[in-house]
Amino acid sequence: MSNVASEFLGVKTEPGVVHIIRLSDVVFIRAAGNYVDFELIGNHHLHRASLSSLMQQLPPCFIQVHRSYVINIAHLKRLQSELGRYTECVLTGERLIPLSKQFRNKLLQALSL
Repeated sequence: MSNVASEFLGVKTEPGVVHIIRLSDVVFIRAAGNYVDFELIGNHHLHRASLSSLMQQLPPCFIQVHRSYVINIAHLKRLQSELGRYTECVLTGERLIPLSKQFRNKLLQALSL
């Protein structure tokens, strides 16, 4: 990926409209059927794509933490634990995202924990 491609992404939100989003503004991405929902600070954009195909286009700061969620690690504020098992990610704006057992180790490795 070129530097520009790693900073911006075009998302087709409706016929004839492509929004250019700054990836650093993306807090998390949620799978929504045949779409992905880019949650930004203050708004969101739906884009027709699968989460798995989108992951191939994203820089390494985006980490899948659940089968339906990918977070921007730059917006990760803390992990919350229940009985010693980290089960939630707290992101910018106090948004809670589930952290599944399947993806927990990958996130912990990325955080050098």
